[in-house]
Amino acid sequence: MVVDLKEFCGEIVESFQTTQGKSHQISFSSEGNSTQAGADASLLKHTLDNLLSNAIKYSPEGSSIRFTLGRC
Repeated sequence: MVVDLKEFCGEIVESFQTTQGKSHQISFSSEGNSTQAGADASLLKHTLDNLLSNAIKYSPEGSSIRFTLGRC
């Protein structure tokens, strides 16, 4: 399945921002032009949810979390 990574990640960040309320500010940015990838969307969502959840859990309350989509 082809996934638009910029849109996909943006939706995940928006969902986390809604559920986490004011405890953390999550900023999302995308570098480069190529944002599509062949991926299992369900597995990718689970992985990114886990990474953001850990970032929130191990960051001081009120801190900012940066999520950057970049090219390798």
